[in-house]
Amino acid sequence: MQAGKFINSGYAEGEAFVNVVAGASAPVTVVLKDPPEIYRRLVIRGTMSIEDYENFGDNEYATRNFARNSDLGPWDTHDEVGWTEKMGGEIRVVVSLKIDLHASLSIKVDWHVAFYEGTSEETGDLDGQRSGTITVGKDETKPLSISVWNTDEDEPEDRADISFDLTNKMRP
Repeated sequence: MQAGKFINSGYAEGEAFVNVVAGASAPVTVVLKDPPEIYRRLVIRGTMSIEDYENFGDNEYATRNFARNSDLGPWDTHDEVGWTEKMGGEIRVVVSLKIDLHASLSIKVDWHVAFYEGTSEETGDLDGQRSGTITVGKDETKPLSISVWNTDEDEPEDRADISFDLTNKMRP
């Protein structure tokens, strides 16, 4: 006898053998096994430090922790994860990750960080951006550090420093 169930976006399955006499019934326990290793989870953990340089008065600083997961598998090989951090009434940092599972079970992450600074946190004044790609092998953790700053006004003190740990593990 075979049985399976979707649990936390993964499919757990198992089988058990049973002898049943005609006309009778028998209790059966099927132990479900973890999904195959093709079901992966990219764990994204880190911190973002933002500094807003002030010509008059004290500079403003903020540090934010973040944690995100991206679940991938044979039918969901692509995901996009993003978030926004705001600070000081005039800075907005937008992080975008495009995540792809490969047949080797490695995960490719195309990242983009945009730094906006203006008269409000909703400004459209894009003052700096960085992009890149990192590949995280199966069962591997890789660090990623990104610094983005106000290049438009040549103010490197207005900046965001982001430190990630990206872990490619089997999805529970």
